[in-house]
Amino acid sequence: MRDLLALILLVVLTVLPLTGRGASAAADRVVVAASFYPMYEFARQVGGDRSRVRDLTPAGAEPHDYELTPKDIIAINASKVLIYNGVGLEPWVQKLLPQLPRTVLVVNAAQGIRIVTAISGGDQGKPDPHIWMDPVLAQKQVDNILAGFIRVDPQGQVVYEANAAKFKQELTALHERFQRALSTCRKKTFITNHAAFGYFAARYGLTQIGIAGLAPDAEPSAAKIRELIRLARQNDIRVIYYESLVSPRVAAAIAREVGARTLVFDPLEGLTDEELAQGKNYLSIMGQNLRNLMQGLDCP
Repeated sequence: MRDLLALILLVVLTVLPLTGRGASAAADRVVVAASFYPMYEFARQVGGDRSRVRDLTPAGAEPHDYELTPKDIIAINASKVLIYNGVGLEPWVQKLLPQLPRTVLVVNAAQGIRIVTAISGGDQGKPDPHIWMDPVLAQKQVDNILAGFIRVDPQGQVVYEANAAKFKQELTALHERFQRALSTCRKKTFITNHAAFGYFAARYGLTQIGIAGLAPDAEPSAAKIRELIRLARQNDIRVIYYESLVSPRVAAAIAREVGARTLVFDPLEGLTDEELAQGKNYLSIMGQNLRNLMQGLDCP
């Protein structure tokens, strides 16, 4: 019996310091609030085990019109870093920033990136926020996030730089996959649920036609739908693209009218609970986007 008690005591004395160290390590992590999924994923990749990143936009929610809850605001105030995309996508940012304590470092991931504007429709002239859909510009956003991590945790600089370099290599490989595959396509025009692919289309020499504008919730007029049907027929478009967070109703109606089918072209503004449970992420969904886009653009 004494031997058993001695063994239990030995185990407890061995485990307790490890538990304490684990709790201390968790407490030492850089706490980060990210405005929506791409910012969350980029921050998670850079921060690695030295960070704890919270996605402020819930799974399945659309960030264009998401409003923060009191719980979100408490979480932001308790964070060391707030990362946002900028360019007007997050409606709450400009109201919140003047109220933040100085202990929160604010990182605008669009800093230093040349912003383009919408060229057609009701959003003509408005800045396009969908930078992350271009894997090359996404690397610049990663650099901005990396600089933020180093500022609040300079001791982790080597780790953060290694994490960022690894992820940027994956983004480079993704870009090269898109470049190779899309250069072979017979068609260059696609119709999609909303105009979230301006940077992407410019990068790969494509033309996007949005059913809605920069925000996905705008209902197109009857005249706009007739124009979309005319353009689909004129460009021999056989696939109309929709996204997982928005109703495919209009895309499906246009597809029926022109004898096309529908596929997902995901702007990655958020993942669903199901996608998260399946372990999907930015890279895997962009890979699926490529496969679906190749079908619509008639790529060998």
